[in-house]
Amino acid sequence: MNRVEFIGQTNQGTLISLDDIVRYFDNTMAAYEVVGEIDNISVHGNTDDYHHSLSLRIESSDIGKLNDVVKYINDTIHNHQRVYEKNFRVDCSTDGCCVNMFVREEL
Repeated sequence: MNRVEFIGQTNQGTLISLDDIVRYFDNTMAAYEVVGEIDNISVHGNTDDYHHSLSLRIESSDIGKLNDVVKYINDTIHNHQRVYEKNFRVDCSTDGCCVNMFVREEL
């Protein structure tokens, strides 16, 4: 069973479209691949109406780790992340003790 079939079977009786759920999940996992290894962070996220993009505000008391995330995104992965055989655009900016991250699948 692939992830779409699995999500489809667990999405019984809801009004959220399966495509929206999969897009949200994929965008979230692309972001997680970038920041998932960092301890002691707080993440606040929002999506657009159709879950085509994900905006995150990542906070940490360790500014060095946040700067490492920005450097990794800009200098190592060059704003691209590949997850589930899909390509995602990842952009970020620093805002004091926060990193603002924007994730969207590249079509």
